[in-house]
Amino acid sequence: MVRFFIVMGILGVVFPAQALPRRPAQEHDLRAARLGVVYDLPAPQKTEKHTSNPVVDSSESFSTDRRARTLRKRLQHLLRSQPLATVRLSIAVSNAATGEEWAARNPDRTLNPASTLKLITSAVALDRLGPDYRFTTHVRFLDGTAYLVGSGDPQLSLNALDRLAQRLVDHSPRSIRRIVVDDEAFSGGVLPPGYDKKQTDAAYRASVGSIALMDGTTKISVYPSREGQPPRVVQTPPGGYVLIDNRAKTVSGKGSTIRIRVTRHQRRSKAVITGRIGRKRKRRPTWANRRVEHPPLAAGYAFKALIEKHCDCGIPGDVTLGPTPPRAQRIAHHRSEPLSALMATMNKTSNNFIAEMLLRALARERDNAFQTVSWDDGLRTVRTWLETKLGFQADDYQYSNGSGLYDGGRFSAAQVVRLLVHMNQHANRELYRASLAVAGRDGTLKGRLIADATAGRMVGKTGTLNEVSALSGYVRTRNGQRLAFSILMNNTGGATQQMRRIQDRIVSLLIEIR
Repeated sequence: MVRFFIVMGILGVVFPAQALPRRPAQEHDLRAARLGVVYDLPAPQKTEKHTSNPVVDSSESFSTDRRARTLRKRLQHLLRSQPLATVRLSIAVSNAATGEEWAARNPDRTLNPASTLKLITSAVALDRLGPDYRFTTHVRFLDGTAYLVGSGDPQLSLNALDRLAQRLVDHSPRSIRRIVVDDEAFSGGVLPPGYDKKQTDAAYRASVGSIALMDGTTKISVYPSREGQPPRVVQTPPGGYVLIDNRAKTVSGKGSTIRIRVTRHQRRSKAVITGRIGRKRKRRPTWANRRVEHPPLAAGYAFKALIEKHCDCGIPGDVTLGPTPPRAQRIAHHRSEPLSALMATMNKTSNNFIAEMLLRALARERDNAFQTVSWDDGLRTVRTWLETKLGFQADDYQYSNGSGLYDGGRFSAAQVVRLLVHMNQHANRELYRASLAVAGRDGTLKGRLIADATAGRMVGKTGTLNEVSALSGYVRTRNGQRLAFSILMNNTGGATQQMRRIQDRIVSLLIEIR
């Protein structure tokens, strides 16, 4: 039998794909892993080196529309010419209004979607909480103790916290003796699911809490001092939550070899500063944003420092965590931007912190702003939504965190497109689409598809990990048709820029279909 296929290959005989028996997807993957081949495709011809990703267009579910047939032919030609032999690929394109399938390549192959997972998190949050939902941060007071109470505002600013501190001082200028942070609206710890897979102080891996500043990070700035002396270190937000271990030295010149490493120190963070900084860099400090260990405590330390600034007094003792007594008087409050604006920041800039904050918040009832919710509550809510609203089967996907960081999920392109089609029919579909980056205009797509022919004609969500590149969203074709698409690429070998160029060529092809 082996000799037969060798001879037929030499003679240039190619067996049609439909003649191959179809096997379950898991069996395909298992055999591929064992033998190093892919069984759901016909063997490529010798004269074409990049035919491992043909577009299957024999499915009866595909649209017979002339434009869809043209798209399938052009997409197949495009994929054959690209270096995708070792890339695990899943592509799906559908009419966004009707859900009719226009083209696909391995549409049901589940892959790591990276940050395109945020499309799901934002869809569920929008559907359950509504676009006008706002988070509230309270300050309450009882018997000399000020309580800072959070509900999960993912974009609470230092300026907003400063205003709350000023209101508290105006009310009780000399009677504040203790600061307590009430973070009980979120339970289950501050580290999002799956974030323990890598130990790094990078800002993109920030912890979360029901009250937090600066996306759960701190900014450490290092300024030169006198030559031979340790440099000056400034942390933002203020308050001294981050312990400073300054081992650096100021030297002559204007160069810098400063390194800033932040580690855990119980519930606080510790910044170790090493290296040298030139004394002539006074206007150009060396700085870094790093995650903090416990964002609610960090916010509490900042709140204490702001109160002390306004009252020109000192508050004894450390900041602590605890519940707010029912009798505590409400002094002031701050309301966040509406959810629609928070979603736009999250999706356009691919903000992991906001996604994980929303994951827990979306599990609460809309009219119960301080309802305690856990990670499990959030994950369960999203999974239930996917299975009831979109008809997903529990064994056919994986949703493990809100941002898509690390191994946050497993979805197929067909599933992502099903979500996009569903949201295109949602009452808040325009706000959902508006939350996505615009090709050639803003967010993570600002520098892509910048030509006049493509800029502004696609909105989408990007996704990038070491071995993952993805792009999913909506395209407006030349004749006004709106298409929903998803391109998921795994095993990319780190060739991120090359994968993005291929994605952009696919999107350009979709735009030009008439």
